[in-house]
Amino acid sequence: MTVGQSDFRFSIASRLRKAADYATVFSSRRVLHGRYFALHFNPVDADSALGGVGGRRGPRLGLVVAKRLARRAVLRNLIKRLARESFRLAQWQLPPMDLVLRLEKTVKKPGHENLVEAKRNRRQDVERPDDPSRFFSLATLKSELRADIERLLARLPRTASPLAQECKNRQ
Repeated sequence: MTVGQSDFRFSIASRLRKAADYATVFSSRRVLHGRYFALHFNPVDADSALGGVGGRRGPRLGLVVAKRLARRAVLRNLIKRLARESFRLAQWQLPPMDLVLRLEKTVKKPGHENLVEAKRNRRQDVERPDDPSRFFSLATLKSELRADIERLLARLPRTASPLAQECKNRQ
């Protein structure tokens, strides 16, 4: 593996793995809402920020994709893959913080039943352009989900908590 390839890995250190970590992020009550997702975030304090590789810990990501919002396992796994990929590419621009991306709205995988329903209700499809069930191709659905995740990551505050900022200035 070359040096360039290792820079963009989604390593174990980049993941939230314990229930206590998720609870800490949810209890911070800092949330950004998108079209499909809610991005909960919690800036890391100075003591925790020093624990990573090279003296600085980067951001960590946790995912919550409920079965009642994405019924099929294939779709849930797709959503998780898209979220990990977007985070992996953006993690070097983010301050050290813990993030939990949570699916908030129902997502339906495009298929034959959506096409039949759309043909039956053409007027409703025109009247409600923001309805998530309007997608007819998997590529369109992927691009919509990816764009929503990237918009949320871009809206995150670029500076961490004052303690974490002080820690960064010491290095």
